[in-house]
Amino acid sequence: MTAKSEWKEYLDNMYSQAFQEFHRTGHCLALRETLDRMERDCQMNFRADDFAYINAWMDALMMMNSAECVFMYERGYRDCVDTLKQLEVI
Repeated sequence: MTAKSEWKEYLDNMYSQAFQEFHRTGHCLALRETLDRMERDCQMNFRADDFAYINAWMDALMMMNSAECVFMYERGYRDCVDTLKQLEVI
């Protein structure tokens, strides 16, 4: 295993743990309830084709947001390590 692949695996594990921890919080549960209510409202107020389009748009939006969060997390981690190296802490 190369250092780059080890680094990626390490970051993936950290992200996965943080993701799982978030999903156990009350904040996440409250957001999930809101999303579920809004989905029911959309199903009642929009035609099936409109609802499918809204779902596809939301999926694309969530994928973009998720990719942005992963990028920012990894970038912040690298920046933190670089700063600690510059300060000769590590």
